[in-house]
Amino acid sequence: MPAASLLFRATRSLFLFFLFLSQSDAAILDSDFNGSAPGANTPWSATEELNPNLSFSGWDLGAGSFADGTIDNALGFSVDSTDQLSTLDEAVAQNEYIGFTLSPTNGSMLDLNSVQVRFTIERRSYHAPRLYAVLTSVGGFASQDLLFQTAYIDNGDQSARDFNFFLPSTGYDGLATPVEVRIYAFDARYGGHSTSLVDFSLVDGVQSYTLNVSAGSGGTVTSNPNATVIEASSTISISAQPDSGYRFAGWSGDLTGFGNPRSFIMDNDKNIVATFEPLPPLEMVVGNNIGSIVDYTPAWPFWDLFKRARPWLTQNSDGSGGFDSGFGYSIPVDSQGWPTQVPFDPGNGQPDQAVHSLILEVRIPGTYKFIYEGSGTLQFNWNDGNWQSLPTGGTQEFEFSVTNAPGDCWFLIHSTAPPPNHLRNFRVITPGFENADPADPFHPLYVDRLRPFGGIRYMDWGRTNNSNLTSWSNRTLPDSYTQSRGEGVCLEYIALLSNTLMQDAWICIPHPADDNYVRETAKFLRDNLDPSLKIFVEYSNETWNGIFGQTGYVQTQGLANNLSTDSWTAGQYFVGQRSAQIWKIFEEEFGTSAPDRLVKVLATQSSVVAVTNLRLAGLNDPAINPDLVFPDTLAIAPYFAGNMTSNDIPPIAPAYPTIDEILDTHMPMAISAVRPEVQAQKVIADTQGWDLICYEGGQHYVGIGAAVNDATLTAVLNGANRDPRMYDRYRTYLDILKEEGVSAYYNFSNVYPPGRYGSWGILEYQDQPIEEAHKYRAIIDWIQANPTGVTEVPGWEFY
Repeated sequence: MPAASLLFRATRSLFLFFLFLSQSDAAILDSDFNGSAPGANTPWSATEELNPNLSFSGWDLGAGSFADGTIDNALGFSVDSTDQLSTLDEAVAQNEYIGFTLSPTNGSMLDLNSVQVRFTIERRSYHAPRLYAVLTSVGGFASQDLLFQTAYIDNGDQSARDFNFFLPSTGYDGLATPVEVRIYAFDARYGGHSTSLVDFSLVDGVQSYTLNVSAGSGGTVTSNPNATVIEASSTISISAQPDSGYRFAGWSGDLTGFGNPRSFIMDNDKNIVATFEPLPPLEMVVGNNIGSIVDYTPAWPFWDLFKRARPWLTQNSDGSGGFDSGFGYSIPVDSQGWPTQVPFDPGNGQPDQAVHSLILEVRIPGTYKFIYEGSGTLQFNWNDGNWQSLPTGGTQEFEFSVTNAPGDCWFLIHSTAPPPNHLRNFRVITPGFENADPADPFHPLYVDRLRPFGGIRYMDWGRTNNSNLTSWSNRTLPDSYTQSRGEGVCLEYIALLSNTLMQDAWICIPHPADDNYVRETAKFLRDNLDPSLKIFVEYSNETWNGIFGQTGYVQTQGLANNLSTDSWTAGQYFVGQRSAQIWKIFEEEFGTSAPDRLVKVLATQSSVVAVTNLRLAGLNDPAINPDLVFPDTLAIAPYFAGNMTSNDIPPIAPAYPTIDEILDTHMPMAISAVRPEVQAQKVIADTQGWDLICYEGGQHYVGIGAAVNDATLTAVLNGANRDPRMYDRYRTYLDILKEEGVSAYYNFSNVYPPGRYGSWGILEYQDQPIEEAHKYRAIIDWIQANPTGVTEVPGWEFY
């Protein structure tokens, strides 16, 4: 069979690797492989250093090795290998090694107790051996006599890898006979693949410490290097592996906390224990994502509709031009955002500007009250282009009737008096709420249909995607003229809704937010959210997803912080770094209550484990995460998906998919595919000691690319989402998540109208009859059938 060419090269490197004998910090042997084809000129006996009381036989090859004379300045040889990875036992049986013998001279005795062995390996091809073992004639040349084995070297790793270990502290002294040292190469596949031994040396008098690592019941632990005697100041990495049915529960002894693998410096003797705990019982809390506060939402978050009015638009005051002239950013406003000068001059020779806003999707019929204050020229229009001029001065009320719902309200300010008499404090009161308490701003149906859930994720309420919120002073306030600002809904309403529902609050910190914003947010939630509720803290949202501005931002920041020269890797490392910084600030503000009140969330790309591993690598790197702050949960979004492209519809495809095909053929397969996706992430979560949760989830059927604008395809996908069979599909999907150990699932999303960009809502509109909302009905019934003690589903009367 072909020989697996295992080339060992020993040259002098930047780091001289010595093993000392009977002298303080002195080299016993330092091999020198400078020369032409050492592998073909064995025994190779040149040395840089050799103790004068020793005789060195030179490096030679075992009977199962074959010299490789094509490499200069390297000791080369090959070993046999099949298409199966070779084992150490096979390497020993076939004498696939290189080695040498040291002999005492002048009547001296060999004393090799605690002598350090140092060597450098450099693989030169993909299929070169990945493991190397050292054995001696003192201990024996059987696999069970192993003194040292290197860590695995990845196939693609062709860098120089340094290794060192200490010979035993007993049994290697008073030796009057020669001692043979052999290095075996194994875990090799195929032939003709070269490796170099860059340096080899024996050193005595090296300061060392003892490392004892052990594992509690439920798992195993390994160290790299895999040794108990370690050179002082060495960096050690230890990793814990839970058994099936267990998860990592942290380090104890001379190392505490989490992080797996974990690195540390040998600055003393260390005893470290990896602890494990049984996996918790299968139990899954179901939460919900709620949609952005925008003027066109079909949800009813507030009974005062102006809280969701569109941020101010402008138009030319002389009536020329279009609907929006684009000067909303330059309107003179007061601290609450009410215009203080209308019309105003936008500059650049443009016409003076009027100011307007609108509220779409007014669905409740009846008589509305429009209450406002101040003086000026104000017009109102209900859905028909028929503008009505309204009285101003002081506090005014204007009533309008909605009979042809849903419809739209339009407000146009032609002019306003100077402050403090400027037009301001607009309120549009839903019928039946004329005497409602402003301290309770939420529409009851909005609240009631959220009651069955165990938590609310406020990602969209916070307008997290593409956020421009950098500082605490820029945040939305309760008395801001609208809650639909680009900075998102005020934290006061977030805390109030969670307290009203008595449900956990999941917040997403905007990607450009500064530390002061983070700290003030932590203080506010600490002081205003019911202390019995959990606060989930996540950095931004989907910072791996290129459709959002935050993905480019984290890559830019990662490069600027020199986390990597590769922009993608730098971005993933930065997510870990910034997340840890945010969690630390929250922990500082919550103090001793942090473990009970905070849930630190590391989100990742559900279907790409490589993203998780990069973020994990950043968190486990002390240079990136110096405070070693780790999350409590790993969050994924395991949608059952069907992204339809132009290839799936005519003229490329023979026909459009049918609702039956989607629901009965494609969707069951998509749901089944969720299981291995979740399993892969669960392994990582268990290894780190984290819970696995879902920040989003549900169906994800939508046209992409050119197919997004295909009306026929959109009708099919929307029809599938409205089909009663979706009830069973969701129940099956939720069962799988629970079975695979997901502890919390946050559905996406609450109320969202179907369209060409997806059918995300489990309710299409706020007062949709529940018998028609099959996804919502399935989730509520699943919650009832899978109680957790966290959620309590009320009776069906609120439907």
